[in-house]
Amino acid sequence: MITLSLPSSHTPVFEVIPMPRISGIDALMAVLDSHDVDYVFGNPGSTEVVFMDALYQHPRIKYILALHETVATGMAGGYSWASGKAGVINVHTAPGVANLVSALYNAYVSDFNLVVTAGQQDTRLIQREPGLTGDLVAMTRPYTKWSTEVQHPADIPLVMHRAFKISSQQPQGPTFVSLPQDVLSREAEIEVGYPSWVPSEYAPDKKAIEKAAELLAQARNPALFVGFRLARCNALKEAVALAELIGARVTENRLRAETAFPSDHPLFGGGMSTDFPGAHKALEDVDVVLAVGANFISQTFYLPEPLVSSSTRVIHLDTDPWEVGKNQPTDVGIVADIKLGLQELISAVSKQMSPGSKKAARERVKRISDENRRRRGALWERAKESWDREPISDIRLMLDLKECLPADAILVDGGVTASVALRDHLDFTEPDSYLAFRDNDGSLGDSLPMALGVKLGRPDRPVVGVIGDGNAMYSIQALWTAAHHRIPVTLVICNNSSYRILKINTMRVLGREARDKLHSVDLVDPPLDFASLAQSFGIHAERVVRPRDIKPALERAMNLDEPALVDVVIDPAF
Repeated sequence: MITLSLPSSHTPVFEVIPMPRISGIDALMAVLDSHDVDYVFGNPGSTEVVFMDALYQHPRIKYILALHETVATGMAGGYSWASGKAGVINVHTAPGVANLVSALYNAYVSDFNLVVTAGQQDTRLIQREPGLTGDLVAMTRPYTKWSTEVQHPADIPLVMHRAFKISSQQPQGPTFVSLPQDVLSREAEIEVGYPSWVPSEYAPDKKAIEKAAELLAQARNPALFVGFRLARCNALKEAVALAELIGARVTENRLRAETAFPSDHPLFGGGMSTDFPGAHKALEDVDVVLAVGANFISQTFYLPEPLVSSSTRVIHLDTDPWEVGKNQPTDVGIVADIKLGLQELISAVSKQMSPGSKKAARERVKRISDENRRRRGALWERAKESWDREPISDIRLMLDLKECLPADAILVDGGVTASVALRDHLDFTEPDSYLAFRDNDGSLGDSLPMALGVKLGRPDRPVVGVIGDGNAMYSIQALWTAAHHRIPVTLVICNNSSYRILKINTMRVLGREARDKLHSVDLVDPPLDFASLAQSFGIHAERVVRPRDIKPALERAMNLDEPALVDVVIDPAF
């Protein structure tokens, strides 16, 4: 380090003050401390020995051992979502990195703030092609915002601070740093530095707001199309105010990923995925649609039908510039913090609406509210038809769960096909009350560990995970982690003995006549007994086959301050 000092003669003298010589691993631990890292989630190998030893000597940061990289990544994603901090992951070189790629993909499409590290072989060996090595940067680059490998110990602080900065900026997403063993072990003159403060809340363009407000103020039948980034910006109150102001029907991008709009609100019409081929009908009579924090898909399932008609005017407000205008021709694109953008839209629309348009908006609110009330009534009538049926209907399971769920609970939804009944019958009104597996564009496996990570991020609130049987088996090792670290989460397994979503999707492509050709995806012979699996890890577990036993089993599980599992055998029919 070079500093300028001024002695009494006032003659400038340049003085070289040496930086401290420390090891790369000491610099890494100092950076983690500076970012207030509480947990490192991982599954180690021989190239992580230096890092593991440093964690042993640094007990403030707790290492959460997972038995598979999908578990570590899912837990880190849930922790990051719940805590607001970066989820930090450390995995083994090439095979370990390969194992986490599917979960890394999920984190990437879900905008999770993750900093992923892996131990790389000694740089002096790499050109000799030793075992357990590879181009880790190339392996992770497609599903990260930034991926790099450190070549000198003095670069560790620069690289790690940058990884945290990039992962946390909107839109958030994973970063990856490869850490060769000799780089961690060597000493150098290293300045650790400190985290950069880079705010992500940026205001919208004034002209775009005025143009969007003009379209919304004059709309005859407007709609709000909301997505998970609205929830991330904590903008539910503003979304409700705008929908009520303009009398807009509110719908979601396919299946709900987070609470982007209060599901008990009279204007909320649910998601668009109960019938994929007909999803475009949710917006077919709309003259102006405002997409907020949602990925505007251009087709529905296998049919290349446009989501909106060519005559519909489109406004898209989002934190992610890549999504605005990507698939859907957009009349007004607004890249900004969603909360700030909605606040300015409300103000501008209020000024531009005439008395006549305000009256029409109030009439739309009443009409849409009446329609949604009738829709909810029909759902309840359907529920009564299957109330005492065996095997248990997924609707009965969700309604009993609704009665047992604590008011302040966070629900992690990985039920896949059973999620339709869950979202139809349970209400979520706060952005931090619901987190779902991205079943419209994600990989199976991270929902079960995600529930564990959410609990670590919010230890003050009860956490319940609703997980499909096929989904759970991708990461069943997470039960050991729950037991080992004593993470008090209640897991409800929707056990329909099949990859039911594959059956549904196959019939959508090949028709109902394909129904009898789908036994190859039945999870039977032997059946999956999740209660026995959980008990083998020392976890309280019950298997439920009769409807009347659902509530007592759920209540027993939720009253324990320890991990618990309820395996509910539900009807595989569809």
